Amino acid sequence: MTTLWVSEKSGGPHKYVSTIPNDDSLDLEPTHYNMKLTGEEFDAAGKVLADTLDHFDVPEKEKNEVLDAFTAHKNEVISGTIE
Repeated sequence: MTTLWVSEKSGGPHKYVSTIPNDDSLDLEPTHYNMKLTGEEFDAAGKVLADTLDHFDVPEKEKNEVLDAFTAHKNEVISGTIE
């Protein structure tokens, strides 16, 4: 699912499609809430994503689009540790 999402955010050719029929929203909070992920863990995953995009020579514009989209969901992903 993540691979499809990253591909879509970087211009394709793949498109993210939810596993829930007729619902293409990410709805990340319920999925990640009980994982109790911290901001530091989220940032570490972002670094891995950035390094991976660099490894595959993704152009800067597309790389930044993906990273901006990723970062926009931080609060949803770490909601289980926000009080």
